[in-house]
Amino acid sequence: MHIVIDFGGTDIQIGLVQNGTVISSTRLPALSQKGLLSRLSDVIGAIYHLLSQSRSSISECTGIGLAAPGVVDPTSRTLLSINDKYSDAVGFPFEQWFEGGFELPCILVNDARAALIGEAAYGVARDKTDAVLIGVSRLLEWKQAQETFYKDKRRVYKHMSVSNVASTYMIFRLQIDKEQTSLGDIAAVIEGTNGDIVGIDVISSGRTHTVRDITVNVLDQAHSQSIHELLQKLSGVQVIHVSDRTFLVHLGGKIEIASKTPVKNRDDLSRVYTPGVAQVCTAIAEQPSKAYSLTIKRNMIAVVSDGTAVLGLGDIGPMAAMPVMEGKAMLFKEFAGVDAFPICLDTKDPDEIVRIVKALAPAFGGINLEDISSPRCFEIEERLKQELDIPVFHDDQHGTAVVLLAGLLNALKITGKQMSDIKVVVNGIGAAGIACSKMLLAAGVRNLIGVDRFGAIHRESHYDNPHWTAFAHLTNPNLEVGGLSEVIKDADVFIGVSAPNILTVEHVQSMAKDPIVFAMANPIPEIDPEQAKPYVRVMATGRSDKPNQINNVLCFPGIFRGALDCRASEINESMKLAAAHAIASVVSDDELNETYIIPSVFNQKVVEKVREAVIEAAYRTGVARKRLRESN
Repeated sequence: MHIVIDFGGTDIQIGLVQNGTVISSTRLPALSQKGLLSRLSDVIGAIYHLLSQSRSSISECTGIGLAAPGVVDPTSRTLLSINDKYSDAVGFPFEQWFEGGFELPCILVNDARAALIGEAAYGVARDKTDAVLIGVSRLLEWKQAQETFYKDKRRVYKHMSVSNVASTYMIFRLQIDKEQTSLGDIAAVIEGTNGDIVGIDVISSGRTHTVRDITVNVLDQAHSQSIHELLQKLSGVQVIHVSDRTFLVHLGGKIEIASKTPVKNRDDLSRVYTPGVAQVCTAIAEQPSKAYSLTIKRNMIAVVSDGTAVLGLGDIGPMAAMPVMEGKAMLFKEFAGVDAFPICLDTKDPDEIVRIVKALAPAFGGINLEDISSPRCFEIEERLKQELDIPVFHDDQHGTAVVLLAGLLNALKITGKQMSDIKVVVNGIGAAGIACSKMLLAAGVRNLIGVDRFGAIHRESHYDNPHWTAFAHLTNPNLEVGGLSEVIKDADVFIGVSAPNILTVEHVQSMAKDPIVFAMANPIPEIDPEQAKPYVRVMATGRSDKPNQINNVLCFPGIFRGALDCRASEINESMKLAAAHAIASVVSDDELNETYIIPSVFNQKVVEKVREAVIEAAYRTGVARKRLRESN
């Protein structure tokens, strides 16, 4: 796999290329020579973010392809000439700069503005007849490189750009008359609508016609429909069908039950079922704790939702919530080997939800509550924690809080500030906001102010919501009043778990020196990261296409893995604090920078470090029920 960096006249485009396909890409604003020297950490952070998206690490990369607009000297491998917009970068030692940051072999590629389509032996080549790849000891002409990318009659390419808005992948299956239409004509139509071609696959090919699947990254369904209509009008093209790659992934559901033991004969049947299974049932009846060793209980989590607060979609009901809960079950298995099953309940009554979950509990080793609206979620969680002897964890509250704290711990290292000295403003005092606030207070924050649409919450005001009343007595020690515009002044940290675009540039400019902004509303954060960037020291969001994503996947797999392995009766505050510190510790001091305060969700160290920290805290606080030697 190669890292590819395109220094254009208007931006810097960064991508990962593997086997001829760009698997992940992003874009940064253009920087001059002076800017490049001072912002190496930004580019490195963006690269680590892409690596996290592709479940990869820097150790898997074999080189960096550096593309620059202009003429490259093959001897010194620096820029000799360049366009006017980038004239101050002439002679800039790009290769040495990046080797210093990554210690990987670098290659400079001429004609950076052409479209990337793949990798060659020493880097990348460009879709231009005059593009030249400069290798370590040779020049690779475009015609030579071209042969590398045409494998099995398949050509895959992707432009080095990514939209800042939500997008999806559509597959257009086309029958193409070779005499009437070329692939270039089709690509021109798609790219003319700003469609981003991700892949082109040959399904069949005859003497006069070919059938191809063209995968396109589109903004939304309306964009897809527009492309569809234009392709239908193209002479010699028949649109056979259009499918959505995301929907294809969900066909028939995303999870299944698999047997661990084959049943091939009568003897197998007698052991896994009657009569042999009766012995196992009797053993559990005599000693219920054996259910942990003789059933799926030891490694099974229930993912429970009523569908009232699903992602950013709100109350869409239990059936529509199933794809999310299936996805959560997948993440448990993929990241931590924890079996999980989605349970979506057709009731909004807290009493009934508690009763149902309690009735289901014998089959499970833990309960993960998900997407239940506030304030009902507080009551449901508290009652289940009191009435069950297995861990109950509301991920929307506590998962967000754990990962937020992990990110803040590292952000404070960068700014040199102490947890006890900072002023924190939390905007949005729902389930996540209250949980985040409690976690930060437990970690040592003293001056925390919660703000909702009614303004700052403080102990001298009356609230109908009992959770706000309790929150008010824990926070806002100086009794600050007013809305966000007033209390944000001189704040060191802003934490948003609220709504899009409520934080302005003026708000950020009024904060203390080196402000830290966690804008976690998803998919549109409280402030556009590009708008905030000139004014903040550290910026984090909930988006996967931005650096420093606050993602609960960093938390819940490892926490439940640890809780199950030590057979914990609950997940307490000490275990959550330990998990946050463990996540933060995965980012080493050498790696830590403004765009890399939180590890990748695909970093294999995360789950194990969180697991170990959670187990240690469980034994320390007396909630682990498995002998220490067994757990280890």
